[in-house]
Amino acid sequence: KLVPRSLKANLRMRVKALRAAKENPAIRAGLKEMCRQDILFYINLLVWQNNPKKKAGHEVAPFITWKFQERAICSDTPGKEGILWCIENREDLVIEKAREMGATWLCLLVPDWLCRFKQYHDSLMMSKSAEAVDNNSRNSLFGKLRFVHEHLPDWIKGEVTDNKFYRGYDETNSSILGQASTGKAGVSERCQEMFIDETAQIKDDWEVVF
Repeated sequence: KLVPRSLKANLRMRVKALRAAKENPAIRAGLKEMCRQDILFYINLLVWQNNPKKKAGHEVAPFITWKFQERAICSDTPGKEGILWCIENREDLVIEKAREMGATWLCLLVPDWLCRFKQYHDSLMMSKSAEAVDNNSRNSLFGKLRFVHEHLPDWIKGEVTDNKFYRGYDETNSSILGQASTGKAGVSERCQEMFIDETAQIKDDWEVVF
C-alpha cells in the first residue's frame, strides 16, 4: 500500500527511492528487507516489464499490479487461493488466461522473487517447446526473467548464474530450471513448484501434468 499504483506517482516514488538508496546503505538494506517481506512492494517499486504490443515508447514500463493480479498472487481466500498460497500448501492451480492479463509474468515473478529471497528454493518451468522456454529472446520464459533482472538496481540483483535453461541465485542457493514439455519432462526433478506455460498447446499435456 506504500507504493502508488498510478503511473506518474509510481515513477516519482521509484526515482525518489532509488536516489535515496544510492546515497544511504541503511536505506538500501531497509528497502531490500521490505522487498523480501512483501512481493507486491518489490514488484511495484522495482520491477519493469516489456510489452512489444504497446505503441512505440511504451514497450518498456514499470510493472504496476492491477487488483486482480494482486489477488492472483496473494489471495488466501478459500476457493480463490493465489499463487503463493498454492506453492506454500503444495496445491495445484489452473489459470485460464487471456491476452494482456500478465498471467505469464505473474507466474515468472513469483518464483523469481522466492529464489531471490528464500534459501534453497527450486523451481521448474516448462512450455510448449524448448524455444518457448529459453531462446535468448525476450519472448521466452527465461528471456523475461533476464529482462527483469537486467532492470533491477545493482544492490538487489545479487549474483546470478545464467545458463541455458538454468538460473542459479548464488546468495540464496536457489535455482530455476527450464525444460521443454514432453511426456518425460520433470520426472527426475525435485522442486517446490512447477510452472507449465501454454498447457493447451502441449501435445503430451496429460503425461506432463500427471
